[in-house]
Amino acid sequence: VLFLLVLAVCIYHVNSLEFSPMATSYFLVVPAVSTAAALKLMPAQSVGNRIVHIASFIVIALLCISQLDKDIFVDFRDNFFLSNPVGMEMNDFYYKYTLYPAEVIKPLDRKTLKTFRLKDDMRIASARSLERALPDYNYLKAGEHEADLEILGEGNDLLFKHRGRKVLSISAGDFLAAPGAVLKEFSIKSDRHAFFREIIFLSIITGLPLVVYIVLYSLFRLITSYGINSTASAAAAMVLCVIVGVAFVVPLELNKEGTVGVDDLDEALRSDRRQTRVAALKVIEKNGLEVTDFGPYRGMLESPYVAERYWLVRALGASRRPESLKDLRMFLDDPHPNVVSMAFYALGRRGDRGVVKEIIERIKNSDHWYEQLYAYNALMELGWRQNRSD
Repeated sequence: VLFLLVLAVCIYHVNSLEFSPMATSYFLVVPAVSTAAALKLMPAQSVGNRIVHIASFIVIALLCISQLDKDIFVDFRDNFFLSNPVGMEMNDFYYKYTLYPAEVIKPLDRKTLKTFRLKDDMRIASARSLERALPDYNYLKAGEHEADLEILGEGNDLLFKHRGRKVLSISAGDFLAAPGAVLKEFSIKSDRHAFFREIIFLSIITGLPLVVYIVLYSLFRLITSYGINSTASAAAAMVLCVIVGVAFVVPLELNKEGTVGVDDLDEALRSDRRQTRVAALKVIEKNGLEVTDFGPYRGMLESPYVAERYWLVRALGASRRPESLKDLRMFLDDPHPNVVSMAFYALGRRGDRGVVKEIIERIKNSDHWYEQLYAYNALMELGWRQNRSD
């Protein structure tokens, strides 16, 4: 009954602004299927086995929680996906196919492109001001088609609507004084999937480790069951799971920039350990240091490690040396899309408008969504704006 009550609350929240069949199905189908499978297939567990499961998973969970920060997914990618052929294939699949579907549940301010439509009752002066301001925030005029943002005149105010629902009302002067803040508020108030995204994030950081634990424990229990009794086999499997958990945490800890001091950067960049060099590059980028001042810089341009090239490119985004621009542009032809995307990001960060034409040409010739996304954002950072479509 308690579980069903929680489920009902979740279904209410995902439909609080508007009924969402997609989100609702996750809370109906997934629990129903998994519960039915558990009731039918899960074997009976002794008290001792339950204690072993709980104790070992708590230890592993505490190890994982110690690594939780805003960079956890990037660190995980660098250490476990970009360091081996199998992980590279999984990484490439993710960046090639999943980012566009993710646009479906993003809030408006996080979407790459949005559309707006002005109703006929708008004052001409206000309409022209809005048409000039909104493209700066990636809102493009949609004509008579359905738009993400519909703006109507309401006396001296502007009425902002989303999918036919009134979201907020504000004067034209107040909007034009701080359009970014107003559009952010509009995005928050029109966000239908905020609760759903929180549940997805919670599912990833709890469900994924739990699934991995179940698979590993089952494998270790099978291996250790030969020749020893059930209790000893369970204990051995628990110990092996904890060892795997430690092995997971250690590279993440060693790859953090906090492990390298500013005074030790030159030595760290010469290290034989890839993780140490990456940690040093993170410090350089975070502090806006000039990466070309360090002796090992030239040798890192040809690094065989994707993660190292990735963070070197980000560090080049903080460089202000004209000669480093040539090195940065070289990475636009890197074989890995993550590195190419960061090269676009770094070009936008440097602020050199001389690369605008090249970025536009590369967008036209690229078939990779992730690269196009970062190239477009770089153009916006450099002051380029989309012309009116024909």
